[in-house]
Amino acid sequence: MVLLAAFLGWLFDGFEIGLFPVVARPALQSMSEQAGDAWVGQWMGNITALFLLGAACGGLIFGWLETGLDVSERWRSAS
Repeated sequence: MVLLAAFLGWLFDGFEIGLFPVVARPALQSMSEQAGDAWVGQWMGNITALFLLGAACGGLIFGWLETGLDVSERWRSAS
């Protein structure tokens, strides 16, 4: 069950990051009528970089949280 949940998490995360460029360009162009390719490209780069930074920080924070709580050790001692 855990393996299935992890697989689905990676699947939907990959779908999200793959869908973002398809949706972001028209959305950014509709936000500003005078937006050129350079402006849209700069903002798409910034947003993508922040998304990846947030994913990395989330992995670090939740990894630290799991290690700090030592959940795996609690499960082993309960068995």
